[in-house]
Amino acid sequence: NKARLIFLSQPSIFKRWYQISLGRADNGLTEPNERWEIDSTRADIMCSDGKRATAILIKDVFTRRPVWGIFEKGGGHQIGQALLKAFLRLGIPRQIIMDLGKDYQSREVQLLCADLGIDCPKIPGYSPELKPHAEIGFNDIAQDLLSILTGYTSNKLSTRNEEIQAKYT
Repeated sequence: NKARLIFLSQPSIFKRWYQISLGRADNGLTEPNERWEIDSTRADIMCSDGKRATAILIKDVFTRRPVWGIFEKGGGHQIGQALLKAFLRLGIPRQIIMDLGKDYQSREVQLLCADLGIDCPKIPGYSPELKPHAEIGFNDIAQDLLSILTGYTSNKLSTRNEEIQAKYT
């Protein structure tokens, strides 16, 4: 059957198409900065150098307030910059949910969080359901902001313009 084949060959696609979403990821939270979610993705906009930038999104789960940045490339340093921006705007969280990617497990990010006493529990790879607010935030950024800019690529081939004019650096 098709679902079983996708489950075995492309687990992240399987979760996106078939996994049921039940419950609330903010259950039990009572105030701002109890839990943040952070994630990165290639932004759906082509830059003038022919590359896609990296979007880093941080979201306070209780208030749903986002802080995000667009960077030339991803990495521990860029994640640290995004976190510092979020600390200045939102305060210091008690916990940050982040994936096991090498950028997030970098010495720079881990030391920054440890020095501030921030709990960063390990979550399994390919588990977007464990940071749904950040995942939804990327969709919001793409649809509400990037889609109106020159160079927007869309994340679906069916909605992508045949000619993309890259403008921004």
